[in-house]
Amino acid sequence: MLLVTDGLDRDPEPGLEAEADRLHRSCRKLIWLNPLLRWEGFQPRAQGVRALLPHVDEHRPVHNLDSLEALGRALGERSYPTHVEKAPASSQTAPRPTTSSTARRKEGASIAG
Repeated sequence: MLLVTDGLDRDPEPGLEAEADRLHRSCRKLIWLNPLLRWEGFQPRAQGVRALLPHVDEHRPVHNLDSLEALGRALGERSYPTHVEKAPASSQTAPRPTTSSTARRKEGASIAG
């Protein structure tokens, strides 16, 4: 999951850290994209930044096209497991990859059209 924020909340809610923890536990990987990381002197002084940092897997800069391109390359290099449907135990067929709802809509559109 991508979280895009500078973390400079003016009045961070007291539950921000608990919500960041809940978010982190609900996804495979939490990547924080922070435009303030473009400065080498960035320090995690703001309360919001300090509340979020312990709950992210990566903290990356996102402030220009080069940083977005680097993010795209990094995400493309990762291998994520393919979700497969399990065949019934009595079946001799191999599991098949699931089809996304977008692909199903496209298939339906081409059949109907």
